[in-house]
Amino acid sequence: MATGPTGPTGPQGIAGPQGTAGATPNLTIGTVTTGNPGTQAAATITGTEPNFILNLTIPQGPTGPTG
Repeated sequence: MATGPTGPTGPQGIAGPQGTAGATPNLTIGTVTTGNPGTQAAATITGTEPNFILNLTIPQGPTGPTG
């Protein structure tokens, strides 16, 4: 069965009620790990609301010239 063309969009409905405010997050730094040179930086967030822990992996830069 063939489908006809789509009709025009109808009017927007009324706005829903305001939601409750969430808890203010409490972010702390967890582990900071040195990754291998050339790898991607990474971040993970663990913990439960509102207490979150940010863990980072930051790659080591290339070895510079010696002199």
